[in-house]
Amino acid sequence: MRWNKPTVVEMCVGLEINGYFPPEY
Repeated sequence: MRWNKPTVVEMCVGLEINGYFPPEY
């Protein structure tokens, strides 16, 4: 149930951690 939409979360978190998106986003 906790894997409803891991796509958006994974993308946002992954990109943020990698440094693609700014910390504000």
